[in-house]
Amino acid sequence: SDIADNAPQPFVLSNWTLTLSANDRFFRMQTSSRSVRAFNCVGVRVSSYLGTLSTHGFFQRGVVQIMNAPNQYFASTDPVHRIYTLGGGIVKSGISADFNFTTAPAEVVLLNGNA
Repeated sequence: SDIADNAPQPFVLSNWTLTLSANDRFFRMQTSSRSVRAFNCVGVRVSSYLGTLSTHGFFQRGVVQIMNAPNQYFASTDPVHRIYTLGGGIVKSGISADFNFTTAPAEVVLLNGNA
């Protein structure tokens, strides 16, 4: 239910809802965050570590693909609409993930591989 940034005295609480429908091979994750007291805040970061081999981002002004690249980081303030990842991860068969955003995050950092 509520995930706190600082359990003893939280500033922000987040709700994460995972939904897996019958016969689906994927789950949906919906997050919402809110401040619980007044403070100066620049942003709230929701992140996940997958350790994949290939990362793709579809931004408002273009596409980025990170695969076997010397620079495994990509940061942008351009609105992102979709991110998907393929391969690697913690299981031999690999992990794939597909993220669609109803509201584009204000800032995105993509990290690929073991960087």
